[in-house]
Amino acid sequence: MKKVFFLNILILLFSTCVVSCQAQLMKTIQDAPELVKNKDRFIDKPLKKLLSEIKPPIVVALGDPDNNNPSILSAISFRFTSKSEYNKRKMNGEDPTRILVTLKRGDNNNKLYPKLDPNIPWSDEQTKIYGDMIVVKLAILGKD
Repeated sequence: MKKVFFLNILILLFSTCVVSCQAQLMKTIQDAPELVKNKDRFIDKPLKKLLSEIKPPIVVALGDPDNNNPSILSAISFRFTSKSEYNKRKMNGEDPTRILVTLKRGDNNNKLYPKLDPNIPWSDEQTKIYGDMIVVKLAILGKD
């Protein structure tokens, strides 16, 4: 009986450790290439799944997800610096990291997606609005 009890405790501790060890892929901006290495986890999945793996705050999101041209897929570029800081760094010869995500509407989705305002930081509300879009392609641009 003691062995069974000990075994149950051991299994409980092990499973707790496994769950707590599953961390976000992108803990820092320098971890962005990990998203591309694991892109199979995100392709053909909702955008919210990708966003849940990104810990650094997204400061600016650019794009027009409600692109009306059926022959062109929508894209959103996520940046981790403000517009002014991004431009300043570009002028200094730096290339700040950004994530470019090509998206399509989900099946049976007639929802309208508003154009992203580069002056409004990314928020949980925007994740709710755009999170159901399907990731088609993922790229990391720049290097922080």
